[in-house]
Amino acid sequence: MAERERAERTLLELNSELELRVVERTAALAAANKHVLENEERLRMAVQLAMIGPWEWDTRPESAGTTGMPGRSGWSWNLHSRPLRWTRELEQLWELGPGQTTYQDFEALIHPSDRIVVEATRDTALRNRQPFEVEFRIVLPSGAVRWVYSKGGAVYDADGRPVRVLGNDMDITERKRAEEALREVDRH
Repeated sequence: MAERERAERTLLELNSELELRVVERTAALAAANKHVLENEERLRMAVQLAMIGPWEWDTRPESAGTTGMPGRSGWSWNLHSRPLRWTRELEQLWELGPGQTTYQDFEALIHPSDRIVVEATRDTALRNRQPFEVEFRIVLPSGAVRWVYSKGGAVYDADGRPVRVLGNDMDITERKRAEEALREVDRH
């Protein structure tokens, strides 16, 4: 009987200790979650104030059997149908509705005179496995023209193929207007 009482006491002590650990860990998780939420709010404000927005582009080839890189034999890459995910800030900048966008939607808004530069920058960066940065104009559905600075890089699979491209776009229209105004002043 004494042995059973000792076992029950030990079990109660262990149960109390376990409950105390659960309370401590729950409090630590709540504090960590609060910290994450505060950081997310700071990031959201910074993104809005800077007129910048992150994006992600799923670049996996349509068929699993593809090999190589853009511009090299064996690569079949249907860019136009690949999903492009934006933040609300970028949807507003690009005047696009909420939801998932394709590369074709993105490409259609690039100013026709800038498409070759954007595509060459993209292909060179992916081929050479380097980050990229490029400035280009977009023609919005409203007809307005805006300047965008885009910077990013790719994540590659074990075979060296890009599977995702991540980056940030920033509205630099005001900076471009100021530069043009300075050039006008210098000309006169």
